[in-house]
Amino acid sequence: MTDYLLKFIEEIIKKAGLDSMPADFLEEYKEKLAQEAQKRLGIESMALLSPEEAEELGKLMEKSDNDAKAINDYLVSHIDNYQEKMAAALKKFGDEVIESAEKLNNK
Repeated sequence: MTDYLLKFIEEIIKKAGLDSMPADFLEEYKEKLAQEAQKRLGIESMALLSPEEAEELGKLMEKSDNDAKAINDYLVSHIDNYQEKMAAALKKFGDEVIESAEKLNNK
């Protein structure tokens, strides 16, 4: 998990009011949130690529053994405003997590 993603997830947990949960729960929850965030970023990225670009990315991922830098460089070069779009996708994910936690707290 990247430092940025870890900080983002820790902030979501804090805003959701879950930071007082037991440490073992928080570690497992952070990992699950990170997996879900990465999944959503992947889905969002693939949706912004043409079918040809998506196929090319798949080949790059196979050749580069999922090298995060190579993949990020490819996405940045093929998707306009990539960083902003991914930030918006993360914000939406974070808002959903916080909203779900608030619903649970109000029951």
